[in-house]
Amino acid sequence: MMASTMSCITCKAEDYLYLLYLFLLTVTDLTGRLFIFDLDGTLIENKAFYYALEELKKFLKASISDETIARVFHDVYKSYVIKGDLRTAFDWDIITDETLRKLGIENKQKDIFYRFFTEYVNKSPPRIKDGVIDFLKRIRANNDKSILLTNGRKKFQELVLRRLGLFNYLDYVLTNDDVPRAKPFREAYEYALKVVGARDLSNAYYVGDHIYYDLYGALKAGINNVFFINNDIPSGIYKVSSIRDKLVNFTRQRYGIDISDSLRDILNKEFIVINEFSELPRLVFGKD
Repeated sequence: MMASTMSCITCKAEDYLYLLYLFLLTVTDLTGRLFIFDLDGTLIENKAFYYALEELKKFLKASISDETIARVFHDVYKSYVIKGDLRTAFDWDIITDETLRKLGIENKQKDIFYRFFTEYVNKSPPRIKDGVIDFLKRIRANNDKSILLTNGRKKFQELVLRRLGLFNYLDYVLTNDDVPRAKPFREAYEYALKVVGARDLSNAYYVGDHIYYDLYGALKAGINNVFFINNDIPSGIYKVSSIRDKLVNFTRQRYGIDISDSLRDILNKEFIVINEFSELPRLVFGKD
């Protein structure tokens, strides 16, 4: 992919930005590009999930600690992730109902998590990150295509997108309900390609913030231009080998999944870390 390989480019900020721009020029045709975006943590900051979970704890008023409720909720979610059933894993109402059953709590109210989620979105709308709208406008002005690929379920994500007006700036929106299998499975990315009518994923751009669903998934799908939004790693170009242990430990501890063997074919692949979305325009479009 590059003439010289390195775990990270360490240089002045101006040089770093320009080197990344030159790097992108070498791997991508600058006409008719496809940009694939994650939603939460990438295009927007959204606390609705955490608000809904806190409200759920208050609503129960049970003699069960908040920590126990949160733990069981995560364990139920994790059980579906391990099975690869991400459609169920991201339906927070199903996860809520199963959590309550495991805790022996009776609840006759339907879609209670969605109710709290909606309450938050309507009174405290999520925040669109700095630079997002201008970037999406620039994509359209260049006759490139943008597609949102989110693991969130349609009823949750479309509520947020309508509230923020983001439907007006995206060419396509794919939720967990729309794809054959959700990220990080290859089928999600290939379906996005099919919807847009593009020929291959290698020259697409992918932007996401989750180390497993986004970074690992996009690289395994064969996307070359992967931007990983992360505040714990300095901005730069990295090889997967440089964060192998971080990836393996995260997925093992968080989900009980061992991806060590599946990393072998992508260890030499490179990706770009950015600390803020606002860094992206200069990397993609160069210096104005």
